[in-house]
Amino acid sequence: MRKIYTFFKILPLFFGLTGSFFFTIKPLQAQQVPYFAVFRENWVLLNPAFLNHFYLEDKNRTMMINVSHREQWFGFNGGPQQSNARIENIVVGRKKALNNVPRMKWGLGMENETLGDYASSGIFANYAYLFNISNTTFISAGLNFSFSNNRYRLDPLTFKEWGRDIPSQLLENEVRWLGKADAGVFLKHKSQGRYSKIDHWYIGLSTIQMASVDVAGSGGVLDVVKKPHFNFLAGMLIGESNKGGSFGTYWEPTIWIRYLPGATYRALDLKSPISTDVSLRFFVKEKIWGGGGFGTSGNISLETGYIFHNAKKSRNMMVPKIKTGVLCNIPVLGTTFGYSVEAFMGIGLASY
Repeated sequence: MRKIYTFFKILPLFFGLTGSFFFTIKPLQAQQVPYFAVFRENWVLLNPAFLNHFYLEDKNRTMMINVSHREQWFGFNGGPQQSNARIENIVVGRKKALNNVPRMKWGLGMENETLGDYASSGIFANYAYLFNISNTTFISAGLNFSFSNNRYRLDPLTFKEWGRDIPSQLLENEVRWLGKADAGVFLKHKSQGRYSKIDHWYIGLSTIQMASVDVAGSGGVLDVVKKPHFNFLAGMLIGESNKGGSFGTYWEPTIWIRYLPGATYRALDLKSPISTDVSLRFFVKEKIWGGGGFGTSGNISLETGYIFHNAKKSRNMMVPKIKTGVLCNIPVLGTTFGYSVEAFMGIGLASY
């Protein structure tokens, strides 16, 4: 049981560092929700109703292709790793004198996660319908459906008494096929104030793992009961958009609040059922961006990136707008167990 003992020994450290995972020992399960700190480019993983960030920057960019990878406990053998790749498309139409009015969106993706001997991989589909309340405000409601396998790959040679270790034998090569559903709502409003520097703001609520099911129904050691996680996300774009609706230089403050019933997060040496991240990004002339943030779990984040895009040819929507970036989480309060690094690349296009 040496590996299993080590696994449980490090779980509290992992829980304290991220402030966004839930674990239980009986029955056994690994982390339930991957943590992506670059959440603007991974919104669909947190709220299926959110439109992709390319569309918020430039309403003509209705299609996004994105890949993202996160290394948690960087340099630690067996630390958590999360990857995903997906495509999202916004279907637009015409409303009165307005063109390019969003109607609905759909998306497909793949995701993979590893933590020590535990691994999970699967596919997911996303759909959201948009309700245009006015020329400046719309609300969307969305769903994610995912299907994944969850498994352990234990090496008997690393155990002292494998023949007597019944729990580990039950875990070895066990595969569980799980399905789950997420739901969310999203509201975006464009400011009309003549002197307001806030171009628009957005807000969203979601329930991740709203429902889960053991597809094979085979039973086993791995737990299939997934706890619902609640997310609140809000932000605004402060700056002036160019002609055509795209942004050049602007600020974007955001807040991300997570709530898990029955869990207790340690926030700045205080116990709380809520964990929060706040951040601020600054984009310069559609080329360079940087930012930072702080989480109540005791970590700070630093991020930067570059946009491969010729602003002078921005009206040519078939020229890809490629955004790359990297973010580092640094523990500064509480546990100092490891750093996390995350990188992504997104490609924005017009699909109409």
